[in-house]
Amino acid sequence: SAIIDLREMYGVFRGETNIVQMPSDVYIVPRIAGHVTAYWVGEATDITVSGMTFDQVQLTARKLGALAKISTELTEDSIVNVADLLTRDIAWQFSKSEDNAGFIGDGTSTYGGHTGIINRINDGSHAGSIYTALTGNTAFSTLDLDDFEGIVGKIPNYAIRSGNCKWYISQAGWAASILRLQMAAGGSVPGDMRAGAPMGASFLGFPVVISQVMNSTLTAQTSTAIAGFGDLRMSTTMGERRGVNFKTLNELYAVSDQIGIVATERISIVAH
Repeated sequence: SAIIDLREMYGVFRGETNIVQMPSDVYIVPRIAGHVTAYWVGEATDITVSGMTFDQVQLTARKLGALAKISTELTEDSIVNVADLLTRDIAWQFSKSEDNAGFIGDGTSTYGGHTGIINRINDGSHAGSIYTALTGNTAFSTLDLDDFEGIVGKIPNYAIRSGNCKWYISQAGWAASILRLQMAAGGSVPGDMRAGAPMGASFLGFPVVISQVMNSTLTAQTSTAIAGFGDLRMSTTMGERRGVNFKTLNELYAVSDQIGIVATERISIVAH
């Protein structure tokens, strides 16, 4: 009479990114690329002309879908609402797919063609956004406070002042690095290094967000992105052309006396 359902929590990326509604399947969001320049000038001297420049973030809607079928006998005889259980499971899988695409997508069809923030930063064109751990610190268990302070130092002040900078790390990575450092401090450091559970945890004054799609390898690893820090609303955008749409298919599998449930959504994720 009871179903034990143990599974990871997803839907992190949707809750952290900037979401815009797409009025069409391709939607252009303007982005400031350059600013006006101010000059010191002498009396009766012409001021050099300058101006703002803009580029574009293009959102292209892609469809995410799932199809499942159940027998009519199961829906009639089960003591739980199997259809509701199935739709919740589909919604959970959608959240997982969004997290994978937004955080670790590599541009392949596995992730709907999306490149996540981790791979976008690590694509060879954003070296200024990468902090390399100190020599010998090749595992979560060997990271030290200097490494995390170095990450914070990489962030522009305007992002810090946004009040939305956060740590993004896996549960295993958090426990082996951040929590380890907090516990080793023994409460003898400022309160912003307090230890805490993943829900509501903070470190160096910034919230900790657990994402289980992030790197969780606890052994030594090199040239690998293992955690992130910053304001996802400033660095990523999720376009939503249409939310999740569920349909019940009574006729498609009628010959086998089964019921189909199909769900789709149309979204676009860009790490810009």
